[in-house]
Amino acid sequence: MEESQETHIIETPSAEPKLEEISESPDHLLLLKLWQREEDLRPLRIGQTKAHLDSLKCEVFHICSASSATPST
Repeated sequence: MEESQETHIIETPSAEPKLEEISESPDHLLLLKLWQREEDLRPLRIGQTKAHLDSLKCEVFHICSASSATPST
């Protein structure tokens, strides 16, 4: 018996609303303001994440350096 394999494509709407959709809404000014605020916060969050990763890398380096500097017995 052969099993047929069918490919199903499911289209999902984008998580971010389009400006057209926002302008059609009666509360478009509020939605636009919230969206712009989110856009303003995104670089800050990325910067915080990068700084956190840098500190973790530094910490891992120090742990590795300390473990390789001490002789194992």
